[in-house]
Amino acid sequence: MIFEEITTTEFDAFARKHPLHNFMQTSQMGEVGKVSGQVSYYVGIREHGELIGACRLAGIKNRFGQYFFSAFRGPLLDYNDKEVLSFFTTEVKKFLKSKKGYELDINPGIIHKERDINGDVVEGGVDNSKVVPLLESLGYQHEGFITEYDYSRQVRWMFVLDLEGKSETEVFKAMKQNHRNIIKKTEKFFIEIKEVGYDDLAEYKRITEETSDRRGFEDKPLAYYQEMYRQFHDNGEVKFLIAYLNVDKYIESLQTSLARESQKYENSKAKNPDSGKTKELGITVNSLEKRLNEAQELCKDGHYIPLSAAMFVLFEDEITYMFSGSYEKYMNFYAQYAIQWYVIKHGIAGGFKRYNFYGISGNFDKSDPDYGVYEFKKGFQGYVLEYLGDFVLPISYYHTVNKLIQKIKK
Repeated sequence: MIFEEITTTEFDAFARKHPLHNFMQTSQMGEVGKVSGQVSYYVGIREHGELIGACRLAGIKNRFGQYFFSAFRGPLLDYNDKEVLSFFTTEVKKFLKSKKGYELDINPGIIHKERDINGDVVEGGVDNSKVVPLLESLGYQHEGFITEYDYSRQVRWMFVLDLEGKSETEVFKAMKQNHRNIIKKTEKFFIEIKEVGYDDLAEYKRITEETSDRRGFEDKPLAYYQEMYRQFHDNGEVKFLIAYLNVDKYIESLQTSLARESQKYENSKAKNPDSGKTKELGITVNSLEKRLNEAQELCKDGHYIPLSAAMFVLFEDEITYMFSGSYEKYMNFYAQYAIQWYVIKHGIAGGFKRYNFYGISGNFDKSDPDYGVYEFKKGFQGYVLEYLGDFVLPISYYHTVNKLIQKIKK
């Protein structure tokens, strides 16, 4: 076997066809990484002249000139082949040491244990637990089976919906009733979903930034979203969507409904003012009047109001819901439900096999503060996906020095 640097063209051709393919292991993400100061190297393992493994190694330099490297959702190789794993490990340590690397973090796209919609282990399902001791025997340090969000790492837990062989009707009927009701309700709001062009990414960013500020996490910089657009959009592999409220159409619809229900109410009141039907119609009319007043107030904010935004990566056979945000003022329009259903339908029509709702914490206790994220995604139906997690491979003495520095900081 031979370990060597390879061209981005050869890397991408191999990576896209590999069983563990994912958009993080692409040269496009190498370009995106430059926004945050990353440097990327592309390496491969050859046997009899053919590539049998490859990896994008992304490095960040610290103030001492040393590099922390990550193999996001990589490396791409056979984790059941100890010989290949051992060879890669030995050679990548030599390679990264020559690049002033002190540590390599890998988080393979390998399922730990197959799980169902509730996060319970599927009896007789996929179980790759044996990969953990195998990697540990080669010098990797497993960071543990974490069940919480860690924004410094790739997510370990996801929620996924299979689309292959399913129709819109089947997917919709399988959803939780509450989700179906909300999606139907959003159709009455006259929410319009638009794909954002490069020049409008600042509007997308304003929405995600408002959300990150409100919820206390750091949003990606505008430059990141711009580079994602440049690298993936022309191939149809990224979508930035914004859900807008068409206020004029919404008001017109409410006025029509109010006129119709008011007439019903007056007719019923004339026949039997004390009947249950009359009282029910009166409640409906009052509700519509209130909603109409609220809608007319919205005109102060504009006639075409941005409500919510989301970014999706459409890579090979999978759509991944990556980032999103919603203005708190307009949460009662449930625009994120409308966006999800819009993209799910696109996935079905486009022949995508899987819709990945992406990160959940992995804690399925209803008292967990992040349970609501899982509950939202679970309502669309699907199943929990659990990866093995992160493994750290020490490269040089500075790995130990850095750990001591981090302890002192704490």
